[in-house]
Amino acid sequence: MKESPTNQPHSIEIVRNAERLILAPNGEVSRYQNPELHQMIRSDKFLSWFGDWTNSELDNTVSKAVFDDTHEPILFTHRTKETYVSPTHPSVNYDRTFGGEYGLPKKAVYFTTADLPEYGKNVYYCFLNIRNPAVDWSEVDKNADGCIIKFTGNKNGYHAAVFSDEQIKLLD
Repeated sequence: MKESPTNQPHSIEIVRNAERLILAPNGEVSRYQNPELHQMIRSDKFLSWFGDWTNSELDNTVSKAVFDDTHEPILFTHRTKETYVSPTHPSVNYDRTFGGEYGLPKKAVYFTTADLPEYGKNVYYCFLNIRNPAVDWSEVDKNADGCIIKFTGNKNGYHAAVFSDEQIKLLD
């Protein structure tokens, strides 16, 4: 079943299954059931920044920060004790909580899908554009533009780090 939202310029068609759940482009149930978020990650502006994850084989023109099952962009969190004023989001130049402690050769900002309240009460929700990721902290080198690590155990999820502010898209 397909529906087209009305009263929205450049609306994106929402495909639902028989249970009315929004589907990802690969036919799996989407991780994003919020219609506004669903449309945001399919907008021309987002696809221009992230790469066209909806029609791609996830080559080097698309961020690799996607879920294994649905291939949708991963919504990460960044927790901090800081309240960002300028810039108004996590920043490689401003954030002082990550990089050296893992021996990374670059300044970095850390993100996760896990709930880690010990890092601070201020939570920022972000998508990350990482096209040449290392898959382990020890593998980060000058060619990697970030790191994405999948973790398993009590909670499945992802940790990530980026080395440039342009790789961060704050969810408004």
